Amino acid sequence: MRAHVIENGKVVNTIEVDTFDVLPNLIDASLGGQIGDGWDGTVIVPAQLPIVVPVAVTMRQARLALLQAGKLSAVNAAIASMSGIQGEAARIEWEFSNEVKRAQPLVAALAPVLGMTSDQLDQLFITAAGL
Repeated sequence: MRAHVIENGKVVNTIEVDTFDVLPNLIDASLGGQIGDGWDGTVIVPAQLPIVVPVAVTMRQARLALLQAGKLSAVNAAIASMSGIQGEAARIEWEFSNEVKRAQPLVAALAPVLGMTSDQLDQLFITAAGL
């Protein structure tokens, strides 16, 4: 039968055993779970997957996330106030792009204007991806 080896509240290995009495830190693998999951003493607790910041989101998602964050009008004003060729390019990107990329220079340029840190921008993209 299969057993999970538990160390410090986590499944660290899955092994074949004849009896669960072989080691004190074994649980029945038929309870489910896999290496990396937690064990609270009663049930397997699935491991939390790391949150991945999306590389890009659609402009619809970006605008809705900015609206929810109360930043949409500030972005519109900031882009409208940009001058010269860079301003025109920013307006074209904002109005006609299908997506906005996290690493896009326009995003980096708008962050300080909006008073947003890199972590806050990451969270904005995570939120946007769910919309």
